[in-house]
Amino acid sequence: MSTPICCAIGGILGELERLKDLRRQVTGYARDVFPDRALQFIDLVDRGPASCWFLSAPPRMFPDAQIRKCKQAASHGFPDMMDLMVACLEAGLSLDASVQRVGEELELRHPVISGHMRTLSLELRAGWARKAAWRAFASRLALEEAGSLATMLRQAEEMGTSLGQTLRVFSADMRQRRILYAEEKAMALPAKLTLPLIFFVFPVLLGVLTLPAVVMLGRTLPSTG
Repeated sequence: MSTPICCAIGGILGELERLKDLRRQVTGYARDVFPDRALQFIDLVDRGPASCWFLSAPPRMFPDAQIRKCKQAASHGFPDMMDLMVACLEAGLSLDASVQRVGEELELRHPVISGHMRTLSLELRAGWARKAAWRAFASRLALEEAGSLATMLRQAEEMGTSLGQTLRVFSADMRQRRILYAEEKAMALPAKLTLPLIFFVFPVLLGVLTLPAVVMLGRTLPSTG
């Protein structure tokens, strides 16, 4: 069984467990407050778990969709952020000044990254430790690349290595991983297009090729008969 199906089943089971806990709490409340009508109230609760689950699911769909959209936008703009960070550090700016500058430069192109960079800059200016600020930045973005960046900066600071060279290597590695990810998606595309081609394109193509012959055959047979 695939991982997404297992995650979906686990989520449904978790929702059912929460509904069972809610039923126990509500039935206990009904026995205490409405002793005469407790059975009717419990019967109403027993009919409601499925409807409660379907009513509670749609309100979560919009926030989940927005979270996925923000994470996708942040993942798309992260390589550009890294390139600008390398350029700022090589131009002579400090790491904190580079964070502020990159946040200003990405305001129009990648507003999600820009907002997180501005928050990081404010935290650094407020006196946060650099390791704690970058760790908080990675947790807000919830991206693997951000966590790797925070870990790499902490190690570079502890070992005294060059930040510019370290960020340049990290940026090149991230670009390479993005190229490999795009190639993987492109290689999986023919397999994903097989079913649509079979069920949608092939029947239409077959009809276009055979329909003129069927029409001509229909016109020819009555005349010969």
